[in-house]
Amino acid sequence: MKNRFLTTRQKIDVILSHNSIWLGMTIALFSGFFAVAFSTDFYLIDEYQLSSNATETNAVLLAIEETNASVNEKPIYKYTFSYLPQERKQENAIRGWSYSTWENRQEGDSVVVRYAQTSPNVAIIKGQSLSMFNGWVLLLFSLISLVAFIIAIVGFRKGLKDIFILEYGKMAQGTLVKTESTGVVINDKPVMRMIFEFSDTEGHSKRAAVKTVKPQYLNDDDKEWLVYMPGEPVKVVMVDTLSKKVRALFNR
Repeated sequence: MKNRFLTTRQKIDVILSHNSIWLGMTIALFSGFFAVAFSTDFYLIDEYQLSSNATETNAVLLAIEETNASVNEKPIYKYTFSYLPQERKQENAIRGWSYSTWENRQEGDSVVVRYAQTSPNVAIIKGQSLSMFNGWVLLLFSLISLVAFIIAIVGFRKGLKDIFILEYGKMAQGTLVKTESTGVVINDKPVMRMIFEFSDTEGHSKRAAVKTVKPQYLNDDDKEWLVYMPGEPVKVVMVDTLSKKVRALFNR
């Protein structure tokens, strides 16, 4: 049976009180944005065609343009060229482009290009790339987004557990016995691990640890109110870490 009822707004406040949700979602959004931005520069089907059925021919280098991108502090250049696939006549020359860091070439130079036999319009200068960035860049940002999203999900699940404890748990007063650093920093604030000792409803002494970036809220009184589950006393929610609206349920 519930000992108290939380409104939907109060439940949302409890869930959003977990910093890992904000951290995870912020990183996921930013890295996801870059992943989407970089994905527009990748030509996966064209790259596959070039790797599976490409042939070579000579081309004329038309232009060399420096882009705003760089790799290992080396600027990336766009090389535009004109070539004639073996299957076409002279009037059907094709213009293409590919990317690389600086190469000792000049406009008008003859270069070797690789083009897809099944799609002659797909071509690159031999040794260069269709995209400004390596595919690993896209993979990296995608993995970062995935990990960050998982962090946010973990925070969300912790919020749900806290709601369960707040609604079904028992109240007790705990005494701070130890504070230590976790080595983790969120928004330039160190995450501290604080251990509290309290007595359950049967008078047994228990200890539970909580992590917070706001330790000042939990060491300003001799004893701090907490809510625990009788079956799992190591899992507690500290009342002073809750929002005002939720904390009002536990006024003593």
